[in-house]
Amino acid sequence: MELLRVSLIAVAMLSAALVGLFFTWRRGRLPASQSWWIPLALIPFAILFLQLPISLSMWNLLPKLLFLQFPWRWLVALGAPTGIFLASAVWVTHGWRRVAVVAACTVVFLAHRRQQGNSSSRSATTRTGWQAC
Repeated sequence: MELLRVSLIAVAMLSAALVGLFFTWRRGRLPASQSWWIPLALIPFAILFLQLPISLSMWNLLPKLLFLQFPWRWLVALGAPTGIFLASAVWVTHGWRRVAVVAACTVVFLAHRRQQGNSSSRSATTRTGWQAC
């Protein structure tokens, strides 16, 4: 069950990062004159590659990589690109739209916190909502 939850989290984070990157690119928010976003945009693709069985040859070629992290732990590195690209994709410059986006994000956050608080299978470490990886 834990593996399924980790897999769903991985799919959700990768999807959010790639969708955010796509919409950020579509809206023209990636500066052509600056290249800081290129390595940031490559991180989701690299992590996606590491999560798939096609990368098994790389894991076998670099056996010490297994001691560094398990494949799903690479999701920690996915947090920054996901946040940056998703925020850039949904951020608007008009006043009332900005308020609507912030309100929607707040509602989603509070609904998640409420659902997490109502979970009957939570352990003592997750009661506060914070859990170490």
